[in-house]
Amino acid sequence: MLELIKTGLYEEFYTDFKNVIVAFLEPQTYGRSPLENSSFIASSANPDDTVHGTGFVARLSGASAEFLSMWKIMLSGQKPFKFIDNELVLSFEPALPGWLFNEEGRLSFNFLGKVRVTYINPKKIDTYKIDISKQSILITLDDETKVRIDGNIIEERYAKLLREGRAKNIEITFLYE
Repeated sequence: MLELIKTGLYEEFYTDFKNVIVAFLEPQTYGRSPLENSSFIASSANPDDTVHGTGFVARLSGASAEFLSMWKIMLSGQKPFKFIDNELVLSFEPALPGWLFNEEGRLSFNFLGKVRVTYINPKKIDTYKIDISKQSILITLDDETKVRIDGNIIEERYAKLLREGRAKNIEITFLYE
């Protein structure tokens, strides 16, 4: 799955995504509620019979690390931070299908653990099918200052503030042609 999204095979990735990601599996297929997702289940061979059939989640299994890598590409792109003309910039280039957006065409996530990013995609178009450079970005800094950017490149001074955790949230509206 990770290699599909890394190589830009988004249609194939999202077709398989619904069939293999536990959150989308029917309980009959998965064998239990997807809310009971586990890295491993203690078998009857376990010497402690009180844990037989109990699910456990490893701290960071290979599958968890791969999922986090997929999540990053899905939500922020392959390399959100990059150098352009010797300056650090931030550019959100999500690869999201329209069906992941809510009824209002919104989808939110935490970037760098604390900055709330909300994508606004009223037509719920797959973001990998639109010109991702056509964005309107509104950044709210921690002192309530609002910065508006047209386009998808957040210049160095704001990119650094975001890395330092000095932004509260970012709203990115996709502009269609």
